[in-house]
Order: sequence, then structure tokens, then C-alpha cells
Amino acid sequence: MRQPDDTADLRSRVAAGASVRTIATEFRVTERTVRNRLRRAGIPLPSEVKAANVDLVAVFAEYRVGTPVTRIAERYPISAATTKRRAAEHGVQRDVPLRRKSPPPRFAALADRRWLLVQIADGRSVDAVARQLGTGHRTVRDALRRQG
Repeated sequence: MRQPDDTADLRSRVAAGASVRTIATEFRVTERTVRNRLRRAGIPLPSEVKAANVDLVAVFAEYRVGTPVTRIAERYPISAATTKRRAAEHGVQRDVPLRRKSPPPRFAALADRRWLLVQIADGRSVDAVARQLGTGHRTVRDALRRQG
């Protein structure tokens, strides 16, 4: 089994764009071993090489206006986590506050006030509605409370 000890070999693989995972697979060692040997040899990690070539001004401009970090990560060769970390390191704040999307209701029928009122007006019990939807009676009761 070959060992990734040759500094020139490691440097050339990183320069060619090989990832830590690719190098580890090729040498049949763990990714941690590759990262440790790269650090010992003074070779920047492939992710650091990619991140060093990124136009941070453009990344931060998109970040400020509220572009989701996943979309930024698709446009630039850095991960969403790196985008967030770099923004925090440089003190970049969003001009537009993030609006979290609420998840879609698990039981859409319970979010429909009219449907729910028709079910109860037709004399169906909370338990019967719950069985029809495949949920528990507490879920239906909570929806009734939310709907007023």
C-alpha cells in the first residue's frame, strides 16, 4: 500500500484539484490521515485552495442582500458552511433579515378551516376525523383550537 508521504506528489494532486477524499481513496488511508499529512507538509487543504480563489467581495454582496447560502455555494466553489463562517469572520451582516419558511402542514386538511368545520358540523367526532387522516385525536383537537 502506497503512503501519501511524498510532499511533491501531494502538492501536485492538490494543485490538480483532487479532493482529500479522492487522495485518501487512492492511497487507501483515512481522510484524516491525508489532512494531517498535508498540514505537516505545509500544503493547504484542497478546500482552502478553492476558497482562496473565491471573490469574497461578490460572495459578501450576495450574502448581504439575503441570497440563501446554499445558492451562493452553488455559484462559487465554497460550501454553505464556509460562506457562513467567512461572513462571520469578516463581520458581514445581512441587510435583509432571513425569513424562515414554515414547513408545509403535515395534514393539509387540518389547515383548512372550512373542511374541519364541515366535518364537525356533520356530526363526526374528533376521533373519527383523526382516524380518517391517520393521526391522533390530539392533533385534530389542536387544529380545532388554532382554527377557533
